[in-house]
Amino acid sequence: MAKRIPPEKVEEIYNAADIVEIVGDFLQLKKRGTNYFALSPFTNEKTPSFAVSPSKNIFKDFSTGKGGNAITFLMDLEGMTYVEALKYVADKYNIALELEETYEEVESKDVRDSLYILNEWAAKWFNRQLTETEDGRKIGLSYFRERGMLEGTIKEFMLGYAPDQWEALSNEALKNQFNEEYLVGTGLCFKSDKDGKLLDRFKGRIMFPIHNHLGKVLGFGGRILDKSQKAAKYINSPETEIYHKSKVLYGLYFSKNRIRDLDQAILVEGYMDVISLYQNGITNVVATSGTALTDDQIKLLKRFSKNVLLIYDADNAGINAALRGADLMIEQELAVRVLLLPPGDDPDSYVKANGKSGFEAYSQEKSKDFVEFKIDHLMAQALPNDPMAKTTVIHEVASTISRIPDPVRQSVYVQFTAEKLQVAEPVVENALRQALLSKAKNDERQARFDKARKDRESAQNSQLQIGKSPPANDYPPDMPPLEVLYPEAFANGETAIVTPPREIHSTGLTISQERELLRLLFNYPSAPIKIAEGRVEGQEVKDYIYEGPLANYLIQELEDMDFDDPVLNKLKIQVTEHIAQKGTIDVNQYLSHQGPDMISLITELLTIPIEVSKNWEKYDIKAPKMDENLDDAVYSAVMHFKLKKIKQLLKETHQKIKENQDLEKLDDLLKVYAHLNNLKQELSKELGIVIHQ
Repeated sequence: MAKRIPPEKVEEIYNAADIVEIVGDFLQLKKRGTNYFALSPFTNEKTPSFAVSPSKNIFKDFSTGKGGNAITFLMDLEGMTYVEALKYVADKYNIALELEETYEEVESKDVRDSLYILNEWAAKWFNRQLTETEDGRKIGLSYFRERGMLEGTIKEFMLGYAPDQWEALSNEALKNQFNEEYLVGTGLCFKSDKDGKLLDRFKGRIMFPIHNHLGKVLGFGGRILDKSQKAAKYINSPETEIYHKSKVLYGLYFSKNRIRDLDQAILVEGYMDVISLYQNGITNVVATSGTALTDDQIKLLKRFSKNVLLIYDADNAGINAALRGADLMIEQELAVRVLLLPPGDDPDSYVKANGKSGFEAYSQEKSKDFVEFKIDHLMAQALPNDPMAKTTVIHEVASTISRIPDPVRQSVYVQFTAEKLQVAEPVVENALRQALLSKAKNDERQARFDKARKDRESAQNSQLQIGKSPPANDYPPDMPPLEVLYPEAFANGETAIVTPPREIHSTGLTISQERELLRLLFNYPSAPIKIAEGRVEGQEVKDYIYEGPLANYLIQELEDMDFDDPVLNKLKIQVTEHIAQKGTIDVNQYLSHQGPDMISLITELLTIPIEVSKNWEKYDIKAPKMDENLDDAVYSAVMHFKLKKIKQLLKETHQKIKENQDLEKLDDLLKVYAHLNNLKQELSKELGIVIHQ
């Protein structure tokens, strides 16, 4: 059996673990005050709700409720077991564990761990075949050298060579006591249909190990060099228990730190493109792993940066790939630019001919924002002065803009498109409305299709499993709770940075105010705001009762109050639940899973300014200009909302007092009335207004 980690070593690992450093290896953290924030890796959110407290050495994900220390972060995010997480931290901080395992011990461990170990061994074996055998040096190494690959690059990326034999790897692996079942489970080998013989999958190919972002070898890509052979130019490992090509980005393990530091990722098409750019000093580069860009790959990339430069060949295939990939990325609020290389060039050839500085200069000069790129590309294909062609371009671009979740960014691109195409803004706005409605219907159909596909994949994956793995969050019975490990972090019921909501219960309000609150919520969910309590004109604000996304503030302030209008109230409840789960508002989801009346309402909230109630003017309340100052607009809307609610409760309570005949109940009602009246006076003072009865 594998040895346990001694308690004193566990304590040493916990003491060494720096939560900011460890989380920073996986997420792009930004400092805000004394703490750090990032987009939640557990949800597809648009507003950072993942907080790290360095003083307490803990994290808190407000979008899901997850929290803990560096070890539990690794377990939650990466699916590590408790022991695996401890080993990861020990390796990071060079803490010697002295836990050596024999092959017999490996077989007794988790299946997934055994597959990783086998792949790591195979990668080193392929590399030795490349550098230490005659055929490897003659065929594989000569090819890499012709492509300009340096010895250090070959070693870093663990490039290799698979001998042109059917049983070379399988025989060597069996000699090293690796299980035949695992050789098939990794996809390194397969069994012949004719006689059941174990055969190598990769034969006579140069090899590219495919790492995950933690550096574990998940699978391989193999390129054939003999053009006379009738075989696929590239083959990848099949889907296995540890390798899912739609969830992997080639090169991310080597480039993730640079991507985070530069706040930009370069996405290319091939293995050699990544390696060549990396060798020439452009180290923030990744590629898809033998598949078109997927949502899972985008979510993985988004952990490290929201800025992506797509580099594709200038042929039709490259342009179409750029269009498809960018559409997917802007749905997740990534900022996408596109660069087409000169005809006949790919990233590998261009950087070799022009060097790092030439490549970067060309990228700076020629890359375009994705919407601009799409307009230019479509207009170049259209006939000059053809109204129908221009109409088609407007609808195509509006379709892309409809994928942007943020209505503010949508408005900016509507204006940009109108100027670029020299048409009036309402023309593009109308096309956008049509695109939003069409997208809602398409998304609903796609959701049904995706569910059916996932059900099929789940059935297929269950057949691939060769053993039962323990659950990802396999917290051992002897693992102490967080309250014991970090008592100072949970003293007095503390968690990481949370503002308790203020609750005022009541019902009713004018419909226009309800619509205004929802309009602010839908149009500016991610907008940062600062709310100061008891503001006095002319005095500098030093302390804020809230700093963060607008959506979080509105939800916490309005959570327990109903709207008078049943349709608006239903929408408010849905929004509240959605933000609690996702951390922000996904407008497209509302436009996909609602009835026509609700879709019409939401579209109106997104595109048409809502009239503020004239009753505000009646009480000498200055209505804010349309979003001129979001801080004031939100604060004013919420406070007047609460004030109206309290006044209604006062009226209801007063009526109950008049009708009451029970002296005991009367005393309670008078106390309630006094409490509500105090709240009314506090809000009036906070707003700096006089309320007329």
